Amino acid sequence: MRCFRFACIGLLALGIVSCRNSLPLGSGTVTVDLSAPRQSIDGFGGSNAWTGLPGDPATSAKVVQLLFSKTNGIGLTILRNRIPFREQPGSNDDKFINKNPDYTYKHNPDGTFSLNWDNWDLAQTKALISAVKALGSDADGLTLFSTPWTPPNNSTTNWKTGVPDASNYPQVGGSLDPAHYADYADVLADYANGFAANMGIALGALSIQNEPNFTCNYESCSWNSSQIQNFLDAMQQEFQKKGVSSSLSVLAPEDMNFKEDLILPSLSDAVAGAFLSIVGVHQYDRNASDFAARWLPTVKSAGKRLWMTEVSDTSANDGSIADGIYLARMVHADMTTAEVNAFCYWWLWTGSGDTSTASLVNLNTAKPSGSQVLDNKRLYALGQFSRFVRPGWVRLQAESDPTSQVEASVYRNPGSKEVAVVLINYGSTGDSVQLGLSGASSFASLKQWRTSATEELAPLGALGVSASSATVALPAQSITTVYGTVNS
Repeated sequence: MRCFRFACIGLLALGIVSCRNSLPLGSGTVTVDLSAPRQSIDGFGGSNAWTGLPGDPATSAKVVQLLFSKTNGIGLTILRNRIPFREQPGSNDDKFINKNPDYTYKHNPDGTFSLNWDNWDLAQTKALISAVKALGSDADGLTLFSTPWTPPNNSTTNWKTGVPDASNYPQVGGSLDPAHYADYADVLADYANGFAANMGIALGALSIQNEPNFTCNYESCSWNSSQIQNFLDAMQQEFQKKGVSSSLSVLAPEDMNFKEDLILPSLSDAVAGAFLSIVGVHQYDRNASDFAARWLPTVKSAGKRLWMTEVSDTSANDGSIADGIYLARMVHADMTTAEVNAFCYWWLWTGSGDTSTASLVNLNTAKPSGSQVLDNKRLYALGQFSRFVRPGWVRLQAESDPTSQVEASVYRNPGSKEVAVVLINYGSTGDSVQLGLSGASSFASLKQWRTSATEELAPLGALGVSASSATVALPAQSITTVYGTVNS
């Protein structure tokens, strides 16, 4: 986790700047070309780290629906949970690994680590998983993705070295001692192997460290590129020894920015490169021109999936459409410039009682039961992508800047005739875009949904089509998704 302010929101609201370099006027046409696939989409999501569902049942149900329902919410499909390895003495000991009286770690008779799956953080994650599963067919399933903020460590075990205050804050800083690479890999293997039985769902992806290159005063651990490579080699051996399913995707490094420096030695290593499935990045070193979305050439040439696994903000969720437009444009840049396979926000919800936090959903516990959820354009802006572009869909090559103030991205379901186009008019005046079609005979049917200053994923009904073309009107400061089917 790291905080950063969304830039230019105030100027965007006034329509003075676009938070991007000046763009030439495009053709005004976006072609849905079914023969031009780019990256596959694994999903959209966010994190519940350190948070539990609201105690009020009505509010809790509304939060889950808003986030995970594909008909009454934004249809997220990825949940990033925290692995609770914190061992700060006193009330902040997560007590996930059971300990002996001398604070060494307990093991089961079969040699596995003795883990406490009733830990508060994991219990809250299990409750959320159950709530999402209860949506039934209204949710397409959930990919669970786990991240540790620190390896296990206390002043007796000393798995980490260079910790500034190992006695009082063993979770803060330092680096994993190479002598304990196999130990850390073992406990991660035991976590992966025990996840489905204890959490009610299979673990889809496993990270080794949150932001290994960011110095902070909370749970953390520093890793350089050689350390990551050597640990992945050790992790592969231990996972094979312990029979961890090959279907589990291993993810690293969750760099705080769109960079590949920390993973380059691993990608060129025969063992680590084959073992690693996903390269994770965060998106905090943003700027006003391209949102810091970067094409990572070595990652792409190695054929690795690229997940943007965290982004957040310290500015208020003020409910303005400018706030939503900014996030929508960030997703657009990630999809079209970086070609990410997944986009994950930071906190899904927070219960601070005000709008000053960085989540997709804010709660105001002072409101009556069931009405505590505050409107948030950020939520619906993400939903213009996530509700329609489902796991397994593919982005299509298309004109990404069809006019000087409109951005576009195009997607299809390769298993059906479904298509979706997301259009962002970030300008201060209305505009329009012509949809074209290639690789199919005609549009069968198209519908529109829009988020604007006065709308939140609002259904607009059918869009008029003329064989292989359609015109989409785009009000100022709006996000429109056109979804429908084509005739082959």
